[in-house]
Amino acid sequence: MDNRVAQRYADAIYLLAEETGNRNRWKEQLTVIAAVFDAHPQLVKTLSHVKVTRDEKMELLEECFSQADRELVNLLKLLTEKQRIAYIGNIAGEYERMANEAEGIVKGTVSTPYPLSDEEVKKLEEAVGKKVGKTVILEQVIDR
Repeated sequence: MDNRVAQRYADAIYLLAEETGNRNRWKEQLTVIAAVFDAHPQLVKTLSHVKVTRDEKMELLEECFSQADRELVNLLKLLTEKQRIAYIGNIAGEYERMANEAEGIVKGTVSTPYPLSDEEVKKLEEAVGKKVGKTVILEQVIDR
C-alpha cells in the first residue's frame, strides 16, 4: 500500500486536530477505529464493494461509529467515497507517530528470550529515555 496516501491524510488530520486542540482525542479515537477495522477485515471489504450502495455504506459507518466524533465519522465517509478506506490503519499509525513526536514520545521494541517484569520494562524505558531525552514506550517481544 502506498504510504504517501496515508501520510497526506494523517498530515491533514493532524493540522485539524492541532487547530481545534484535540490532538490526543484524535489519537485515541483513531487507535480504536484502526483496531475495529483490524479485528473486522470484512468491514473494509463491505465498504469497498461495488454492489453495496453509497447510502448503505454511509449508514453502516454511522451505525458502527456512532460514538466517535462527527469529524472522524466524516473522515471515514470521505475515505469510503474515495475508495481509500483500506488506508485507515496506516493513517492511524502515521497520525500516532506524529502526535507522539510532538509529545516527545518514542515507541520501540525490546526483544528478550524470556518475559520481563513490568518493573524491568519500566527501568529499561527510563534508561533509554534518559539517553535519547524523550519518553520511551517499549513493547516486549519474546524471542525464543
